[in-house]
Amino acid sequence: MTHTVEVLLRCIAAIVGGYALSALFSVALVPVFVHGLESSLSSSVLIATMLSYMVFFVVIIMSFCRISLKGLYLGIMTSSILLWSVYKALPAL
Repeated sequence: MTHTVEVLLRCIAAIVGGYALSALFSVALVPVFVHGLESSLSSSVLIATMLSYMVFFVVIIMSFCRISLKGLYLGIMTSSILLWSVYKALPAL
């Protein structure tokens, strides 16, 4: 695989994967805060949204720090499945 294609795939992982993972993180964390910490819905949404920005930036940084491209995509998919299962395991708001 050429260097240009690898950089393009890392950019796609950083942008699309980071956005998807941060959105799932935000959606999965709101019920955790509401049911687990018994905070209000509005403050839970605000905190989860702010933390999701940090997740997005970490995914961007990790997209260019990981040596293996396969490991990068596997890590993003594994984290997405884990966050989706946390969201589905908790009761609806």
